Amino acid sequence: MPQRWLPVSAMPRGCQPGVDGLEVLALGIDREHGAVIAALYEAASRLPEQEREAYLTRHSPDSATCEAVRRLIEATEDDRTFFQHTIEVGEMPPVGGGASLNGVRLGAWRVRYPIAEGGMGSVWLAERADSQFEQQVAVKVVHPHLDCPEIRERFEWERRIQARLEHPHIGRILDAGSTPDGRPYLVTPFIEQARPLTGYCRYHRLGFAQRIALFRQVAAAVGFAHRNLVVHSDIKPGNILVGKNGQVQLVDFGIARLMTAGEDHETDRRLTPAYAAPEQFAGEPPTTVSDVYSLGVLLERLVEDVPIRRVERADTAAIISRATATDPDQRYRSVEALDQDLERMLNRLPVQARRQTAAYRVGRFIRRNRWPVAGALALACGLLAVVVLMAVMNTRVAEQARRAEAERDRAEATAAFWADLFQDTNPIRAQERVRDIDELLARAVERLTDDDQLSIDTRARLLGEISTAYWNLADYPQAREAAAQAAALFEGGRGSKRIRALAHAQLANVELALGETAAARKAMDQALAAVPSGELSLSEKAMVLSSEAMILDSEGRAREAARLMEETIAMRDQLPLDDVIVDQATNWGNLGYLYFHIAGGSEDREIWLDRAEASVARSLELTEQHFGPDHPRTAYMHDAAGVLSRTRGELSGALAHFQRAETIVREHLPPGHGLRATVGLHLASTHQQLGDHEAARLAFAAALESVSAGLPADHPDYRAALLGLARAEIASGRLEAARATLRRAAEYWTDVELTDSERLWLDVFGYQARQEPGSAAPDDYAALVERANRIADQALIDYLRQGEPSPAMAP
Repeated sequence: MPQRWLPVSAMPRGCQPGVDGLEVLALGIDREHGAVIAALYEAASRLPEQEREAYLTRHSPDSATCEAVRRLIEATEDDRTFFQHTIEVGEMPPVGGGASLNGVRLGAWRVRYPIAEGGMGSVWLAERADSQFEQQVAVKVVHPHLDCPEIRERFEWERRIQARLEHPHIGRILDAGSTPDGRPYLVTPFIEQARPLTGYCRYHRLGFAQRIALFRQVAAAVGFAHRNLVVHSDIKPGNILVGKNGQVQLVDFGIARLMTAGEDHETDRRLTPAYAAPEQFAGEPPTTVSDVYSLGVLLERLVEDVPIRRVERADTAAIISRATATDPDQRYRSVEALDQDLERMLNRLPVQARRQTAAYRVGRFIRRNRWPVAGALALACGLLAVVVLMAVMNTRVAEQARRAEAERDRAEATAAFWADLFQDTNPIRAQERVRDIDELLARAVERLTDDDQLSIDTRARLLGEISTAYWNLADYPQAREAAAQAAALFEGGRGSKRIRALAHAQLANVELALGETAAARKAMDQALAAVPSGELSLSEKAMVLSSEAMILDSEGRAREAARLMEETIAMRDQLPLDDVIVDQATNWGNLGYLYFHIAGGSEDREIWLDRAEASVARSLELTEQHFGPDHPRTAYMHDAAGVLSRTRGELSGALAHFQRAETIVREHLPPGHGLRATVGLHLASTHQQLGDHEAARLAFAAALESVSAGLPADHPDYRAALLGLARAEIASGRLEAARATLRRAAEYWTDVELTDSERLWLDVFGYQARQEPGSAAPDDYAALVERANRIADQALIDYLRQGEPSPAMAP
């Protein structure tokens, strides 16, 4: 929805999030007339119907413009509520219109007071109401008179699409729901002293380089959205907030498009004329290059009122011209290509948007190497020296140009692949999203398998993105298949070492998450081979080594793993926290788990547990700082804190952490997601330890539902869920249900190699459930006790010490 009513704080008059051009329906309007038509529409649509025609006749520059405005009014007559209360730029109406929410509790939040209002709704400051911790948020609520199915659909669409975009410069949706009177609301982080991008630059009087740096944050966010198959469709200053920390937040995905395969669907065709691409005015669905166009207009607005050096001015003008080309095929093929040209300009390299003449390239070289060139010229006393100097310059210029061209080709090849894949597609509605994403990804994998036109590095990158997308959709087998295909491209030493290392590291992560330690080790050894080459950046090296640490732990080398994880944290400490906060949160959490594993076999158990608690606390702090309290990553760290509490015998504290984690994952993750299974198993076993067998049974059943939706039957979590459910059913006296569970286990595990412990647990439960003749249950209970002592399974020994089930439990 329009950014004009997103969070603002302490904002001087004239700097509020504004409209930046009326949002209108695209009706085949030529871009050059868009601003005139928008202004006429804005004025005429507010007049009584009987006065409109006279006004249009008097003020329209020609009959075509007058007809376009008439068509626009007719097209929006049934949807006037979207536009009739638009805030003018620089105008701030009285805040708090509509039903008051002062003091109202919305889920976990207590509303305090309104902070902004616009034509569609209001924004209220709210605080955490459950006293678990302090946090301020912004709550976006639609006006009562605008509450309708279309608005509700847009709210739900915005929530769902932003939930899939985890990026430092993309605004997050923390929560959503309905007010007591039924209006939809969204909860977002409160951005202190937030201003729209252009207003922030003017207010702080930022120079050219500072504005370009902020713009590149926007480009990084848009590029990330594109790689996750999302087109924003409405990039403008009002949808880009900058807080007092100087960090950009791209917001308002209410009319974003999801690039998916499917039939032609009716789409929301609203746009902002000042920033919309020409094809959007023609009614065509926006694409990634439409966003590139909007970014070009945004860049022009950012730099139009600041001094720029002559060469940078020419480079910037060329970049803007290419980004805003009328023909989409003449624009940058991707946001990354646009950003790379900006980086080249800042580094005084030739930009791809300009004609690569020898004079331009040499001139750029001289400016980049001013002192070496000046010194060489001073020493050049004859024609030979000048010739040598020019030869060196031309060689280095050519080398730099080749590198730049390779980067451009990679970015454009990637963009071309996606563009070709989506060329016959249109956006679809949210409820059809998941099905079509699966189809789209399958189609992409099929094409990449046989596409020899793309380089190996480009194909590997694309397959890596697809693997990540499958993982986020909880389709783990397909995630592994895509990652394996990416790694297989490098057989025989083909491709670059850098991309090869990243591809094998991703495969190693997937294999490890699926419990395949040997396969993970094989892939990781391939990734590690590239680390000494120097081709990886510091951040990439830390990523590979942190994955290696977790594999070392799975191989029983926890102390080595902990030392390596400490090194990766130290590496990332050298980088700006905002750039690595997610990775650091993950690494601190994993370090806590490593310390926890070391504690299990150490005489200094409490010391290691103290270290684990400190690491988990740091991870939880960073995670909440970046993602908020209700994000799945936050749930992951609550789960870790619960494990530590339970280890120390603090069962009530552990239960609270597990319940908090379970609430988050149940709301935000699909049933087959691995984190839902892990949290469910921890919650169930804690209920069991507390003696609440019925709660344990329900929790184990829910965990089994999660693992069966996403994991193979031989996965350790699958076995733990089945065995745990059988135990809880026996403990709660549901012996018939226990028999059915054990028969299911026997059926699934016919060809599965169980551990001695798992096999014995299965036999114990079979004995207790009094399975029918022919089962694998032993002849007597004493034999079970003897076997438990023989394999030294202390948990099973303790369980058996409770005694043989009473005859009353027999069927």
